[in-house]
Amino acid sequence: MDEGACKGLQGWIDCFEKARFAGKVFAGGYDKPKSIEGSEKLKEAYEMGKAIE
Repeated sequence: MDEGACKGLQGWIDCFEKARFAGKVFAGGYDKPKSIEGSEKLKEAYEMGKAIE
């Protein structure tokens, strides 16, 4: 489902020597403001970000 977005993002990342794709968290279906609050996907994304070196 998100393959096209990842492919486009990778093309942009490839333009920068020190940039790399560190991972993804798919969190589809949130269509209203603040509806993602308290979601496990939000927590997963936060933890992934903390782990990036």
